[in-house]
Amino acid sequence: MTASTVKNDLHQLVDSLDDERLGEARALLQGLLLTRNADVSVAAAQEKNELALASPFTFNDPLWGIVGIIKDGPADLSERHDHYLADAHGDSHER
Repeated sequence: MTASTVKNDLHQLVDSLDDERLGEARALLQGLLLTRNADVSVAAAQEKNELALASPFTFNDPLWGIVGIIKDGPADLSERHDHYLADAHGDSHER
């Protein structure tokens, strides 16, 4: 199998992935590169891995599941969250 055939096959595989799996595939491929390139520093490897795992925040993200889970609490929580956090941690500074 030639290198161009392998690259074409990889392109087709990547094109068939949904948005959720693209970040995972990128992380896996970058991990392969990092194991081959022993001269890459640990800091650079960590930075590449963090970038590879990052993905855009979309409306399909499961994190949206936390929206509205707190039914009771202060009505002004979204406006005064810093005040409530400071109060919970014993910080007496007013902002």
